Amino acid sequence: MNHYQERIQKVTGSTEAEASEIEEMMRHDIFHSTLDWQPAPLFDKAARVAFAALRGMPLPRGGQRMLGGNFSN
Repeated sequence: MNHYQERIQKVTGSTEAEASEIEEMMRHDIFHSTLDWQPAPLFDKAARVAFAALRGMPLPRGGQRMLGGNFSN
């Protein structure tokens, strides 16, 4: 498990397998980029959005926009 997945687990409470999937969702569906340039608050919000989407839960505020690549609150 890499440091991104560790942070994802800490923020979301996800399993190791889910953290790997969430990392991929963040790279490809939310940021369309690498994760290393993301400020911590934005990284954490994206992790929560991806976790909710993965589990079929209601998205946090602004989550639908994030999944569409719009990062405004």
